[in-house]
Amino acid sequence: MSHPPIGILRAFGFFALLAALGPNLARAQRFVSVSSGRFMVEGAPLRFLGANASVMHGPRERASLEATFDAIAADGGKVVRVWALGESPADAGSWQRDYAFRIGPDGFVETSYEHLDAVLVAAKARQLRVIVVLANRWHDYGGFPQYLRWSEPDVPIEDRANIPLAMIGRFYRSAGARALYRAHVERIVARVNPRTGIAYRDDETIFAWELANETIAQSTEDEASLLAWTRDEATFVKSLDANHLVGAGHIGYDTERERDAWLDVEALDVIDYADVHLYPLGDTRVRTERALITYLRDRVALAHGVLHKPLLIGEFGFDGPASTLRNRSRVAWTAGFLREVERLGVAGALVWFYEPATTSTRLHTIPATPEGITQPIRVLLRSLAARLDPDRAPGLADAGREPLFRARVVERGHARLRFTAAGATFALEGDALDFEEASFEREGTYRGAPIAHLWGTGGGYVRYRFVAPSAAAPQRLRVRIFASSELDGRGLGAAATETSAIRVSIDDVEVAHFEAPVDDGLGRAIELVIDDEALLARLFRVRGASHRLRFDASARPGGGGLCVYGAIAEGVTDTALDRADRAPSLRMTWESR
Repeated sequence: MSHPPIGILRAFGFFALLAALGPNLARAQRFVSVSSGRFMVEGAPLRFLGANASVMHGPRERASLEATFDAIAADGGKVVRVWALGESPADAGSWQRDYAFRIGPDGFVETSYEHLDAVLVAAKARQLRVIVVLANRWHDYGGFPQYLRWSEPDVPIEDRANIPLAMIGRFYRSAGARALYRAHVERIVARVNPRTGIAYRDDETIFAWELANETIAQSTEDEASLLAWTRDEATFVKSLDANHLVGAGHIGYDTERERDAWLDVEALDVIDYADVHLYPLGDTRVRTERALITYLRDRVALAHGVLHKPLLIGEFGFDGPASTLRNRSRVAWTAGFLREVERLGVAGALVWFYEPATTSTRLHTIPATPEGITQPIRVLLRSLAARLDPDRAPGLADAGREPLFRARVVERGHARLRFTAAGATFALEGDALDFEEASFEREGTYRGAPIAHLWGTGGGYVRYRFVAPSAAAPQRLRVRIFASSELDGRGLGAAATETSAIRVSIDDVEVAHFEAPVDDGLGRAIELVIDDEALLARLFRVRGASHRLRFDASARPGGGGLCVYGAIAEGVTDTALDRADRAPSLRMTWESR
């Protein structure tokens, strides 16, 4: 008796397996998946332009659902992003009830969930896929602040106010806030659409679940809390729905420290793709199209070359007055941006935002009206969407982790400080804000109450110019300045580790270093003594010459950045601020023989 070759048996077994899996395999392929750094659907790569759609909040927006989706589809959009959220206090006014998914912690509003049903039906009819955002970090429509008011009433958050960034970790660590959030998430993810009879988890119209809109953290502790929160909530969503992708919803980064934190979140194995929001003109370092391209390439390099995940730009936009637009048009900026998106093989980009026609003027609005189809921004989007090549390979896939965009904000002053005789010594007494130049990743000066200061986030420096006395080189040079590390705001709630390593140099020769204390918005006196006589003799061999004193902050470790403090505002009576002790805010003492 003859036997069929083993290869035929194996082939028969393979095809039998395919036949058995056929219905499930076909069903699985209808969902968007990720493979080799690309979005895939039905075995083919998926790349797209799309839009954020204002169709959820308010009667006008809901009534215009189909017209808004018609406009997006007409312009070549394939994916829409919507906010399925809204948390209002129990005593909410009628205008809040128009969009709430929840009134009070237990008052779920079924009509809002029913509207989401309608959104999915309308999207499917136009072959649009939907990214569903499950919460908002900002106070718009309630968001994290409302969750925290309900769960942690001791946290002082005013009505219709955001959680201060220094307190954002309270949300990520709150068991009560997590339970409230999950109750809403489960109602959505486990929902069955009564219009179609299809469970959301089985609806291929859904592109992905996004955990929250624009999460972020600033301190080391809060960054760890956000990482844990993202991991836990993504795992929870996947326990309810194994079919759809999950995105973190992280806002992105400006500084190198934030860059590292973003990478940690997006690298989680329960996060399926890298996402970021880009409003490049909000970064004062982006002043030319060349800078814009480098700015974008840095994000692409991390997604493709480090994370090996597709990059989804969940929001992008260019709009504002001529000064914000750097005297170029909105269309010109958008065109340059999207050309690079196409060239680099970015998987998807969603413009902010399509909404019904309105008499009020709002930044970034794209009118979802029949006559709006001729608006230049819509013509541009339609043109680029038509030629987007799904087969273009992800660019910069071999890039490393080193930043490609290292631009700095530079602020220049004109101060030149001088020593005056003070008995047997010489003293320079000045204001720390009388600097010659400052340059950081983010930087600014503040001259209001309670105390003036220069702040710089991430890596950078502040430099002073001074004229030496017409005297012999000093045996000892003493320097005093009031300083701290720099976190956004006053750094309230920062851990004791949020310090910053500072290098001190004169004429580019290192003379000292210190650890700037935790940012508290007030600073602490830093006293430095330089008593290397040979070094001082070399530095000051020319009497009466001009020199530069510089303080350099590293982007890492700890909090990074530097804040130097100047004059106390008039009328301030803060007991932590002693005027006599702080005047002057910058002092150098030259001690000679």
